[in-house]
Amino acid sequence: MFGFTDGAIIHDSDSAQDNRLTVRRLTAQGRHLRVLVADDDFDFRETLVAVLKRFGLRVTVVGDGNELIEALSATSNERAPDLVITDNHMPGCTGLGALQIMQNAGLRTPTIVMTGFKDAATQVAAKSLGAVAVLHKPFDIIELKATIHAALV
Repeated sequence: MFGFTDGAIIHDSDSAQDNRLTVRRLTAQGRHLRVLVADDDFDFRETLVAVLKRFGLRVTVVGDGNELIEALSATSNERAPDLVITDNHMPGCTGLGALQIMQNAGLRTPTIVMTGFKDAATQVAAKSLGAVAVLHKPFDIIELKATIHAALV
């Protein structure tokens, strides 16, 4: 097990070397891919960030949906993240609320929504708002890596 918090577990079932090789194939024009992570659970967020950095990604972190919207609003198109990974249930603006704002603003950044709840309504709403995937906590590194790969290719 790589880390856990509030029932959300990330299993370390893949080698760091394999993770790096996958990311190298995704790296565009020799630069590291940029990921913006939004989650209000500090421990889970820090564990996720550590895993993403092992993948060779550059990670920016915010603690809630309002900070996510602020970070995206303050970013020019050439400095925009390549991927957003957001929790759905956060104080302020939810992940789905952030997706709605992104959609209204014409932001086309691939977004993965994480949730600890397995309800079909969240899945359908996230997809209708443009999410490329919904990850149900707990998830493992293999699932995370495959989801990121699918979002970026």
